[in-house]
Amino acid sequence: MAGFAIQPDVLMPGSWTVQSDHPGALAAVCDAVVQTLALDSEALGLWALHYDEQDLHAEHAYARERSELGLHAQSQVVVLPTPYRGHTIYLDRLQLVAVAAPPAAGSRIAGLYVGSQGRDPRSGGDLLLTVHHPSVSHQVGAALARIPQGGSALKDGHELVADSRFVLHYDRQDDTVVRVRAPQAMALPVQESLMRLATLVSTW
Repeated sequence: MAGFAIQPDVLMPGSWTVQSDHPGALAAVCDAVVQTLALDSEALGLWALHYDEQDLHAEHAYARERSELGLHAQSQVVVLPTPYRGHTIYLDRLQLVAVAAPPAAGSRIAGLYVGSQGRDPRSGGDLLLTVHHPSVSHQVGAALARIPQGGSALKDGHELVADSRFVLHYDRQDDTVVRVRAPQAMALPVQESLMRLATLVSTW
């Protein structure tokens, strides 16, 4: 039986920590909310940093993620400048930013990340997914594009949450947890979606 716990943040309404020892349960969070709330016609945006991708050229990096996003998504691999410095290895020089993807791709991409850290400190990655109305894709895309340039505070900030139906954040440092945030108007429906998933997972 898979463990699955939902912990609301009492200091930040509309914010939950979802913990499970089953990677499939964590990956399913995005789909559970999308399907329960009928958000299939919304848009998916993402920021991803996968450490195993850093030895590749930009045109080849994140091939699996871009395949899941589909042909109509606007995706780009952001190449950070890496000045020469002796004995220095840059582990974050290639990052993926995308908007206008189908929400159904969210859980499939999350499945590439959750529980993937393993023993190699360079394996695994960090992921941020946002499901939002297509009309705000430009604003969401602009916010996501600032993350590789040092806008890491955006990952937990209010800007993306306000423009989204919900936001899911996975950090490889804690590979049994995803964090979910939603604006006030969506908080109760999102929480109910998470509770339904908890009931389903309890039967696994």
